[in-house]
Amino acid sequence: MERVERPQAEADFPLGKRGWWIALLVVLALAATRARGAWYAYGLDGYADEPEVIVPALQAAKGQLRPERFLYPGWTSYSIGATFRALHCVGFGGDAGFLPSEPSPDHFVVGRLFVFATALGSVLAVALAARRAFGAWAGLGAAALLSTSPEFVGMSYLVTVNTPASLWTALTILCALRIYLDGRRWSDYLLAGVCAGFAVGCKYNSYPAVLPIVLAHLFGRRGTDWRHVRLLVAGAVTVLAFISTTPYAVIDHERFVESLRFLNAVYQDQNWPLHTSSSAGSWGAYLERIWRAGWPFELSVAALLGTVWAVRRDWRVPLLVLTAAAANLLFLGFYKVYFLRHLLPALPALAIVSGACVQALAQVGARLVGPRTGARWGSALAAAAIVACGARSLLATEQRVTGKSKIDSRQAAAAWIEQHVPAGARIVCEERSPALGERYQVIHARCITAPEDQTVSLEAQADYFVVTLMSERLIQADPAYAEAREAYRRFAERNELVAEFLGRGEDYSGRDIRVFRVSH
Repeated sequence: MERVERPQAEADFPLGKRGWWIALLVVLALAATRARGAWYAYGLDGYADEPEVIVPALQAAKGQLRPERFLYPGWTSYSIGATFRALHCVGFGGDAGFLPSEPSPDHFVVGRLFVFATALGSVLAVALAARRAFGAWAGLGAAALLSTSPEFVGMSYLVTVNTPASLWTALTILCALRIYLDGRRWSDYLLAGVCAGFAVGCKYNSYPAVLPIVLAHLFGRRGTDWRHVRLLVAGAVTVLAFISTTPYAVIDHERFVESLRFLNAVYQDQNWPLHTSSSAGSWGAYLERIWRAGWPFELSVAALLGTVWAVRRDWRVPLLVLTAAAANLLFLGFYKVYFLRHLLPALPALAIVSGACVQALAQVGARLVGPRTGARWGSALAAAAIVACGARSLLATEQRVTGKSKIDSRQAAAAWIEQHVPAGARIVCEERSPALGERYQVIHARCITAPEDQTVSLEAQADYFVVTLMSERLIQADPAYAEAREAYRRFAERNELVAEFLGRGEDYSGRDIRVFRVSH
């Protein structure tokens, strides 16, 4: 197999290599302004999954490395825990230090900033990968477009394992491209194995990250008869890297296996309102959400066109880039419960092939105009493509981040309830309701109208309702939730709306929250 020629990455880019790095630094600097979202819901636990990372991180910072349960692998918690420990050692937190018995709001902010740093790392990684695969404009386009993805940006300032998994998946793709395009160097195999192991060490379903390494090895130049040794070593390094992030998966393997079975049951057997497919699988639901919020509309079109162009150029490169994302979607689609954030590690791959579309337009523009001014016109066309593809998503993400700076609707609702609702009242709370403590008799209900209408039976047990899902887009617009929508309407007619807190950046951040008094 002939070696693939390296594209002259910055040959046609304004100011060459220096200009490319300046442009990329501008993209990274603009993306860094989203760090202000890390203070979202300050004073609360914020996003529902955050305590599952922050609490083990604080325990690890204090030397308690054995996890209570294996909901997530250990890379994110241990890394954030090391950050907590370092801050404690330099005096952060004052006389009390930074290792209390329970996490404070500042621990959530620090964790979010750590995760945000991994998001910026993902932007840099896709820029380098796309530049290596397709050219300079592909690299800049991939970085810029990934920075506009609503789902990627929205998850970048929350403490979850999905964003770090995206970073290590993107770095694995970069290393795999180097194996295929630059020859089989031991350093690339070892780095690829470490990155793939860390990807799985962030999120269990990121195991398809190993596939680009396999394809890069099979597609690369053949060496000696022992050419598979490097691949086997990379596989061994992947396993060791994962174990280094989650050592108790081996030490306490029985409980680890039990946790995996529990997670399998959660996503296969439980019913999560607005996140459960009505069919046996959720492939269609994932694709719909990618089209709407993960890699929306113009970005998906760019990814499709870039893939077609890349296939005509060398079909192995787009296959290598996209294989982990496709395998991840295939695996997750077998489960009825779906959350778009689980596919976050697929977005770097979509960014890379979207960058290929930008590179194709740069080359088309250069050829159409001619050699004298072709590079200039090609650059203008590429820049215009980045703006056209990313402008609408960028506006949506900026509005979303700006809305997060407002007071969380849960804070306002909790303050109103404490002032107006007598102690001891029985309150039904949907998911993401404010924490009301022991002052009230709280009845938790994930959703009062789906999968079945529970409103009448719950009304007999309660004095008040805190409703958080009534305004959700799917309930209001999706025909599949027509019965839930009607049940909410009947519920609102029967009971008295006594307070309303409009979220989504309108009056508050967070969800819309409505408080109803039951009309007995």
